[in-house]
Amino acid sequence: MQKETHDFYCVVCGNKTLPCFRTGRLREKGHLKKLWCPTCKKETNCAEISNNYTVEMFKYEFEHHNFTEDGIRICKVDTMIKNMLEEK
Repeated sequence: MQKETHDFYCVVCGNKTLPCFRTGRLREKGHLKKLWCPTCKKETNCAEISNNYTVEMFKYEFEHHNFTEDGIRICKVDTMIKNMLEEK
């Protein structure tokens, strides 16, 4: 299986965290994974950037406060993407 490097962004501070190697299966849009955030200096939920969830989509969710202080997503990703596309 081929390994790909995926970027992750912290849903608490909005900054890029450490990348991870991924193999095979595609996860859902905006998959959240607990990773160490060097900015927050703690383990937080981080959104996975992939071919079906871009940095632009994450930034929109982050700027529109779609995550709680604990890093939990409030609205579904598809709802946020729909809103983002309607604003353009």
